Amino acid sequence: MPFEPGQSGNLNGRPRGSQNQEIKSLREKINFLLEDRFDKIIEDLDDLNPKERIDVYVKLLEYSLPKLNRTTIQGDHPTMTVEDARETLIEKIMALENSQE
Repeated sequence: MPFEPGQSGNLNGRPRGSQNQEIKSLREKINFLLEDRFDKIIEDLDDLNPKERIDVYVKLLEYSLPKLNRTTIQGDHPTMTVEDARETLIEKIMALENSQE
């Protein structure tokens, strides 16, 4: 006989913040893969052209930096889209890489 809604065998439920065991196992496998193949990943990044490398860096940053809330800047400044800001950032990083070569 199934439990009635809200009446399971565990009245306290799963503790807040505890991870699903399947997700935990998957994360452990991915971490092992990244740690085990880290040198190869670095080689692969070195084989990319600068724009592709920067795109990978930006994508990886999402996993190391906290997400920021959007803010609105008001004033007489021209509006810059996210894509414009991204392209400007890429240009500046490429110029910096080229100056270090």
